[in-house]
Amino acid sequence: MKAKALHDYIHWILTSDRVAAVAHENHFGMLPTDLKEKAKQRLEYMKCNGIPVQNITYQTGLQKILLYGTGSSLAKGLYDVLNLEYAMYQNEVIVQYDGGGSGVGIQDILQCQIDFAGTDALIDYSKLTLCARQQNIQILPMFASAVIIFAHLSLGSG
Repeated sequence: MKAKALHDYIHWILTSDRVAAVAHENHFGMLPTDLKEKAKQRLEYMKCNGIPVQNITYQTGLQKILLYGTGSSLAKGLYDVLNLEYAMYQNEVIVQYDGGGSGVGIQDILQCQIDFAGTDALIDYSKLTLCARQQNIQILPMFASAVIIFAHLSLGSG
């Protein structure tokens, strides 16, 4: 069930007009259409016990499914808003994202301690742990953000 919940959450992020609006309101950009399509294609290959995840259905009325993520503090505010939106869209799933920094998210996902990670840092594939390789960790770009610097250009010499 958790695999289905994660699949559906990612699919919602990639396809929802509401997600695009929330991202824009929080100064994030959505991916170009071709990259979103590639990410959606990769989701089609997601399996749980050999069964394509998109073919699994939720058993309603059971305990809610918790998806837990850590990672990028830059994206935490965006995920906080999106997770509230998603709770209204899919009431069988609770998504919690604690941030902590990209390094934390990478470490947690490679040690299989969380369901998903957010990062604005690159992952070195050579460092994938056995657990991560067995779990078929996928890197799926979701949002774009600008990081800027303000500088005093007239400080003078010295």
